[in-house]
Order: sequence, then C-alpha cells, then structure tokens
Amino acid sequence: MTTLIRSPPGTWKTTALKEIIMTLKDKDIIIVQVESLFRVKFTARPFVAILDEANAIMRQMSSCTNAWESENAMRDVLRSARHVLAMDAFANISTLTFLQIYHGENIHVVNNKYQPRIGETVEFIYDPNSGAEAMRIGYDLLRQGKRVAFVSTGVVMARALIEKASKLSKPDNSPARARAYYGDIDGKQRQKDFSNINIAWGELDCVAYTNTVEAGISFEITGHFDVVIAITNIATPVHVEAFAQMLYRIRDCPRHIVSIFYQKNSNELFRSPGRENIRAELESARPNNLPTAIKGHREWDNNTISYKIDESPAVITFIEVEHQKRLSARYFIEKLCSLIASTGASLQLIKMDESREVIGNRKRIRNEVRVEALVIKETDFNAVATSRNLDPEEAEILKFDQERSIADTMALKRFYMRNLYGGKDVNIDDWNNLCNKKFVECFSPPEPRKHFLRLSQFRKHGYDEESAMEGLKAKNIAQWEDTYYKAGENVEKSVAEDLHKLYSANHWKAIRELFQILGFTGIDDIRTLSGNIISEAFTQSCERFIEIRSQSLLLFGFKSLTGDLILNTCSTSPIDGAGVVFPTSLFRLRFEELILRILLNSSSGLSQKCVQNSSKYCAPVRLLRALRFPAI
Repeated sequence: MTTLIRSPPGTWKTTALKEIIMTLKDKDIIIVQVESLFRVKFTARPFVAILDEANAIMRQMSSCTNAWESENAMRDVLRSARHVLAMDAFANISTLTFLQIYHGENIHVVNNKYQPRIGETVEFIYDPNSGAEAMRIGYDLLRQGKRVAFVSTGVVMARALIEKASKLSKPDNSPARARAYYGDIDGKQRQKDFSNINIAWGELDCVAYTNTVEAGISFEITGHFDVVIAITNIATPVHVEAFAQMLYRIRDCPRHIVSIFYQKNSNELFRSPGRENIRAELESARPNNLPTAIKGHREWDNNTISYKIDESPAVITFIEVEHQKRLSARYFIEKLCSLIASTGASLQLIKMDESREVIGNRKRIRNEVRVEALVIKETDFNAVATSRNLDPEEAEILKFDQERSIADTMALKRFYMRNLYGGKDVNIDDWNNLCNKKFVECFSPPEPRKHFLRLSQFRKHGYDEESAMEGLKAKNIAQWEDTYYKAGENVEKSVAEDLHKLYSANHWKAIRELFQILGFTGIDDIRTLSGNIISEAFTQSCERFIEIRSQSLLLFGFKSLTGDLILNTCSTSPIDGAGVVFPTSLFRLRFEELILRILLNSSSGLSQKCVQNSSKYCAPVRLLRALRFPAI
C-alpha cells in the first residue's frame, strides 16, 4: 500500500507525523534520509517506509555525490516495505511516477486543499540592484528593535547580510545578535541549533539562511520575527519548490517580502525541459560529463551507432527530477507565485521608494554588503589555500562527519582540488607551491572545474600524443567521396565515424595549443607550473573549444547548439538529375544525407533512394551524438 499526501506548507504535516510515529513504537519504522541512506544496513523487512518531503528526497537522491549508492538503498527500502507513506507540499506527476516505479502499485493520493494563509499578503519587489531595497528595509527594522529573518539562495550573500547586520545597534545601543546558516557552517553549531530551532533562533534578532534550512525544520514561536525577507536571483540553481519551502520555515510571521532580480550566471540553467529531450542529451553526453546517477545505465548500440540509456528506475527518476528542475529554472517567477498562491496568501507588487535620501541609503547598503561579500570570498580562498593536506582515508571519514568544523570543510575542499588538478602525478611539495590563494580563486568555481575535467578526459585514455593524433587526420573532399562509394549499405556508420575523427582532430589540436601556451612540451609532460598564465590559458582554450563546436555546426548548416536546431543553409540545386530539392523550411535532412550534401557539394552524391527516404529524417540530436563522441 502506498499513500501520497499533498498538503500546503504550514499545515503541520511533520508535526502530525511525529505524533503518529510515537503511537507506533512497537513497529519497525524507517524514516528515509537519502544523504546517509547508503550507509544503512537492513537486516529485516521494514513495516513502514516514510518519505517526508518526497520531492526534496528525489532531488537529493539524483544529485548527491553518492547518488548510485543512495538509489540502490532507496530501491531496497521501497520495494521491501509493506506500506509507503510519502508527503510533500508540492507533490506532482513526477512524485507519482517516482513512487510507482519503485513500489509498483496503485497509489492512494490525499490532496489537502486547505489554505492556511488566507488573509495574508506576500509583497513582491523587482529590484535590479540585487535586492538592495529589501536589505534597506530589513536593516531599518533591525535599528528599530525589530527582528528580521533573511532568506537567500546565495551562500556568500547570506553570510554578508549577517556580517552587516551584526554591526548594527538596536535602540538600547546593544548589538544585534545575528547568525547565518548555510552548507559549510560549523557542524557542531548546526547540530546544536537544529536539535531545537525554537531555542536557538529565539535568542537571535536576525537570522539568514540558505536552502540548508529547506524542509523538516520549522520555527514555531509566534510573533518572534517581525518580517521574513527573501532575496533571490531568478537565475538560481535552487529549485523553486525549495525556495517556497524556505519562505515558510518561520511559521507565524506577520509580514513576508520577496525581492527578485535577474543576473545571468550560466546558460546551463535555462536548458530546454522535456523528458525526451533530456533522455537524448544523456545518450549524447561524453562519458566524463555523464551524471553520477546515470553511470552504469548507458551502453553503446552498434545498430544505431550511438549510446542508449536503459529504462531503470534510477534513469526515470533522474529524468523526472531534471525535467522539474528545468521547468523551475525557466519559469521561476510564475511557479513561485503559483506555489505561494496555493497557500491562500495574496500577492502584491510594491513600488520602491525613489526619494533621493532612500536611493542614497540603498546604494550605500548595497556597496557595504558587496564589500562584506568580497571579504568573505577572500577569507575562504585563503582558508582553502592554507588548510592541511588530507590523505584519502581522512577525507573519506570527514566527508560523512556531520559535526565537522569549518577548518575540516576547507581541508576537504583542498583535497578535492588536489584530486582534480594534481592527481597522483603531483607530489605534496609541488602541490603546496601551486595551491596558493590565487590558484584557489581561479580554479575553485564550477566552470574551470568542468573545463579541466573535459581536458583530463583525453589523457585518461592512455594514448600518447603522437599516436592519438595520427588516427584523427581530417579527410579532404576526395577522401570523403571515396568513403561514401566504398561504404555501400554501411554509409551511415562510416560517415559517423569519419565525422567523429574530423571533430576530434580539431579538439586534439586545441589541446596541444593549450599545453604549449602553458609551457608544457606536450600532453604527456607532467611538470607542475604556476602563475597567472594558467588562468589566462584556460580561458583562451575554453573559447577555442566553443569556436570549434560552432564551426562544426555551421559546416553542417545549423545556426547554434540549442535544443531545437534549425537549418541555416538551403541549397536548391537538383539532386541526381531528378529535380528534387531540400527546402529548409519544410523538414530536416537525414543525418547521412546532410553530411554528404554539404561536404561533398556534389549532385552525384545522393541516390534517388536516399531522396525518397528523406521523409524518415532523424532528429537533430543524432548530429549532437556524433559531435559528442568521446575522443578515443
């Protein structure tokens, strides 16, 4: 039996759950916490499996470092439990799909339509100054002796808000008591405060928290905080459901303000949603770009000359989570308003005060918070650069230590950087010389890490530079034409392999250029270099790879690398003397026809049979599959 309860925030789901558990002391009850689930050993069949905040569990299960182990443990729990109880304020079709594939039976859905916040108003501010107006309102209230809770989707922003708030004085000239809660907070402090959040926050004038305080934690002292102020960039990786949950972690507060702004961070946030689209991307991804949750679920298909992913529960769950994540990113504002409205609260767009004095205060506060943020970043970079070096055994222990200190967390970050940028080839002395504050600042952000992973893929194959280049020489037009006539019925396979070589050869050339810029003699040179030239070279090489990809797409008539590729080239010359044309506006060409059409630039390259079969064109993702073959 499976029961799914959908009930808005603030309807005491978790409180009721605790009361139920207390009445079932004689039963075997498993409460699922996915982040540590893979460490649990089951010796008997569980009676009841409880998934409080089911959507959050799905996201954690598909994205965490131990996704594969967590999925295995989740599968064992749900398939062996007699009863499954799942609860979430924003349960949807993805939640149902998740429960069905793991428990394999009809689901009893309880949809609580009670709206606990009828009569309340949530104020919205669109502030292009990164939330400066909301900060001004919050700090003015703190000076008046009011209590303020800040909600932020940015870790550094949350910490900077508290640094600024702690320097303010209340009407009695005592300093404001403030504390920030985020992922890397001291573990013992977190355990202490979260064990009884009412006591911990009841002693504070100001708190700021990120999605660390997302679900299952509720502050329930009536009237303690006077306002909850949420500040977010709509281009945030934080899921909109998590953000809505964060807004209502303080149950009883007379005023809520949501300040939104837009600042472009990454194009990856706005990838096209759609389950089939995501499946195609997973099949075309390079092996080192494959998400942890999908590894082991993809095989090479010789018939289609492409990778295929299976229909396992892990794959389906990942696709559902990714689909909802992309919907959240693309329609963040619309979905946020809908989720808040579902609680019964009304929404009001308020206009910012544009008086000269207020504008001046707003600019001053924004600049002061930015300075605090810069100081925090510099402090963190320096902490990683000066942390101790961990051995693998120490790192494994610290990774699962819920009470680890901030110093241990910084040491763990340094360990991960050494694994990525140094590896076994760099001895400890060379690593200590390389990993200074400037190096950490340049290469700890996500983009450089992703770029370096792509580069390291080439070396992992074990080829030396010359032999790798030898097999990847691009063919001229005559060679392409000869390949077509010799291929016979295997034309698609042959052309795809040659396209793979053509594209990979360009990549290898860019790799060689990068290493030469860095000062290495070649790809197999394992010397350690340091200096600003490394950062500049990585930026140049990244631009070069983008240029190669764009040139390849343009060669085959596509405008850009997007989810919906549109042909940019339309040649209307007759083919094989039959007077048949390929108008771009009507349909896309088959993969092999498109390649031969443009590369051969010949009217004799395609047969009448190919033209007749053109109605069976394949999706543009076939081209992406060919372009993204691993360069081996």
